[in-house]
Amino acid sequence: EMESSDSPLLISNNVGRLERERCDKKFDGKVLAVRLTFCLSGLAVIISGILFYSKGVVAFKRSLENVNKGIHMVQETSFAAINVTENVVTDKNGLLRDFDRTKKNVGGQLCNGPGAIPEQVRKYIGEMESDIQDLNTKAEEQIHLFNDDLRQLIEVTEDIENKYVGPAQIFFGISIALSVIVNVLVVSMLIIVYFSARGVENCCTKVVTYALLWPIFIFFLILFWVFALLFLVTSLAGSDFCVKPDAVVSSLLYQYQDRFSSLIFGFLMYWISGCNTDYQPDINALGPIEDFVETAHYLSETILNLPTQSLESQCGLDSAAATALQGGAGLLHNATHLINRAWIETRHLVECKTFNPIYTTFVHDAVCQDGVDGLTWLFSTSMFLAIFAMIMIMFRAALHPVKRPRVNRHEFLSKGGSIFNFN
Repeated sequence: EMESSDSPLLISNNVGRLERERCDKKFDGKVLAVRLTFCLSGLAVIISGILFYSKGVVAFKRSLENVNKGIHMVQETSFAAINVTENVVTDKNGLLRDFDRTKKNVGGQLCNGPGAIPEQVRKYIGEMESDIQDLNTKAEEQIHLFNDDLRQLIEVTEDIENKYVGPAQIFFGISIALSVIVNVLVVSMLIIVYFSARGVENCCTKVVTYALLWPIFIFFLILFWVFALLFLVTSLAGSDFCVKPDAVVSSLLYQYQDRFSSLIFGFLMYWISGCNTDYQPDINALGPIEDFVETAHYLSETILNLPTQSLESQCGLDSAAATALQGGAGLLHNATHLINRAWIETRHLVECKTFNPIYTTFVHDAVCQDGVDGLTWLFSTSMFLAIFAMIMIMFRAALHPVKRPRVNRHEFLSKGGSIFNFN
């Protein structure tokens, strides 16, 4: 007699088959979830690496470029100031030589006659002679000290460039290399996942995965954690500095005040304070250059405006002496224009509008804007990259082909399976 279709054996087989299908479906879902999580984490690592460069590295590179720009502007302006102030000294010496030569050619007394013009000439001569001593001592000494301090400032900027800017560029070059290497490793792992999903596994894939990808990936992941910590510390320090950057820089300058011997320290405080007149030093403290030039200019113009015959009659000079006096006045007039031009350039170079923009570019733009912004991006992208890389390590099973779990015979029978459909 034929068995009925609903015999216990057939029912047992159907229940076992459904149970296995349910387990297989659940297992396939887990495999898919692991692979998707691994691939999405890899994609997040790649995006973090791209943002690490495009936002963080680019911003910090711009910061370093602004720092370099500020350093070079300080050096160029300082060299220009040194050249101009040295020209002031040279032109001042030339003016004094012309004055002494004119006195000698005329016979010692430039204008001894009575009248308003001779008195005015003698007045100008007396003022010039009273300023000569200060010009030869105080002015020249102060200008040399001023130039020495400018050279000291140039040396400080060169030290900053050598000790900080150069290593910073190397450091971020290494950071870029790390980001590129990690992204290449992640792309390689995603390719391995593709092969594992198709069931491909051989000696080549095993060697690449276990001997190359994982050791290198973990090594660079540890480095990225270290870099993220460095970026965090540096970013916090930069943020604290940029709360009141001018006050911090001023306090640092006060610590080095004894290194400056001239007006440079006062000018530095003036430039950093944003042109606060409370800190503005008096450039005329370098000596009575301006008064001397003004007096010499009035003297030379007074003499040049007089004909030779008037000089002879009013100053009591003969024709040769009057001609020599007018010639000397012409030399004095040219020398006053030279020294006045050099002095105007000196005053222009130490004005706030010259150095304050350099300071603003150096500190506010380079450090507090691009620098802190770049460090914030570098830290955040490094942190996200490291976190998602850790998730990839957690779901590293995605790199291996799927192997069906072996079902225990007694466990399978106890769940209603049959020995006839057990494999």
